[in-house]
Amino acid sequence: MNSKNMEEIVHHSYTSKPKYNELKPGVPEDYKQINTLEDLLKINYKHVSVEQQMRGNLIIRLKKEEHPYSGIIGYEEDVIPSVNRSILSGHDMLFVGQIGQAKTKIAESISKNLLSPIPRVRGTITNDIPTSIPEDQLIALLTESEIGRSSPEFNVSKECEDIIRNNKLNTKIDWIDGADRYRYVLATPDISVKDLVGQIDAIKIAKKGVELYDIASYSPGQLLQARHGILCIDELPVLDPRKQVA
Repeated sequence: MNSKNMEEIVHHSYTSKPKYNELKPGVPEDYKQINTLEDLLKINYKHVSVEQQMRGNLIIRLKKEEHPYSGIIGYEEDVIPSVNRSILSGHDMLFVGQIGQAKTKIAESISKNLLSPIPRVRGTITNDIPTSIPEDQLIALLTESEIGRSSPEFNVSKECEDIIRNNKLNTKIDWIDGADRYRYVLATPDISVKDLVGQIDAIKIAKKGVELYDIASYSPGQLLQARHGILCIDELPVLDPRKQVA
């Protein structure tokens, strides 16, 4: 397939309405049969943000009168309504309470019950959704052209870009449930900013021969590994202010 055809396929997919009915927010009915980047482009797949997934799935469960947080007993008069309002409003959440009051359990339940499956490029660890790449950049990857960037911003990892360059439309994807996009971090005094945010990996530099400040030398931390998912930091006050700010 020549570059012109690649460009037409991507442009049509990005500018056309989806060709599928949703099972959940952002999930095609036959999503288990969608296994490649080409399959996603054929149905004009549109990814849905975490906030939209949580809000949409919560509304569905409330309409069906299903408990949105399985395993949580009690709190119907105060905590649960507050969590619902936060999700419906698209806010971040901070749970404050004593040990054993199900704070972490609620976060786990949200990821398990209110996040929809997403298509992740196989072989990546940062939950890279191929159709989250801007149209011009995806075309560049598929046609083996250089990506023009006006700023050092990356929508997917360097590993994901390389996989798409090598496999083109046959790039394999896996549908990842919400529970697998949940990252739990217990805050302890020895946790570093590098653990949370990531770091320049000396091993990658030595093995790949890349420059120190090349994005390929970067190793993602817990924050990026929870991308398109939920990051739960337990015992947040244990982190010193410098780490909290970072």
